[in-house]
Amino acid sequence: MARAEGTSRRSWIYVVLPALILLLGLSSPSSGGGWGLGFKVGSQTLDSPITGNRSTRTRFEVELASPLFADDYMDLALGFGGSSLATVSQYSIAFDDDGPIEETLEDNLILYDLRLAARFYPRGPGPTGYVDDLRVKPYLGAGFGYFSMVDHWEDTHTETTVDAFGPGLDFSITDVQKGSETWAKGFFPFVTAGVNVAVTSQLDVLVEFQYDFNKKDAGLDFSGPICTIGCRVRW
Repeated sequence: MARAEGTSRRSWIYVVLPALILLLGLSSPSSGGGWGLGFKVGSQTLDSPITGNRSTRTRFEVELASPLFADDYMDLALGFGGSSLATVSQYSIAFDDDGPIEETLEDNLILYDLRLAARFYPRGPGPTGYVDDLRVKPYLGAGFGYFSMVDHWEDTHTETTVDAFGPGLDFSITDVQKGSETWAKGFFPFVTAGVNVAVTSQLDVLVEFQYDFNKKDAGLDFSGPICTIGCRVRW
């Protein structure tokens, strides 16, 4: 079964490079610590590409956070995350004069997104002028992102020749094809709110809520809320 293999590599580059330039250009070390690397897990609610009904899926995300700037009231966060939306399998079998012909089609639908957020910490620096004095640091933010919904597919075609005069001498030929196809992609805005709880001067526990708007393309709608929890290490 032939399929077209789509790609959106150039679109990802157009998002990653400006985001990194902005992240590096606007941020500078401050009393709030240095760069941070975080990992978050949670759920996001969106429309299923298979049924069209609202569905809640597990989400994983990694985040690169800039040092705090603007007198420790702001930082920038570049995140990459995604969810497995569905796995669809189809099996068929037919027979000819030589034996059975089997075909298995499997589609793994995965939603990826890259996002850049500017976050505002209303409590600012702590009582001694250092944000590290604050154990609990709530924030509000907003940003934009780019999403891509990709079908990672695998087609397995097996033809078996049955030898009627030699039991046990049957043999099979299997052909496996793999590829990927982008079903939907585009830019979207989002808002975020959360809280960082300092465990040590370098380790934070993260609780975050995000809401994606207008995350639509090709008749598919992935807009909706995201709730995650995780941790971040700063250096």
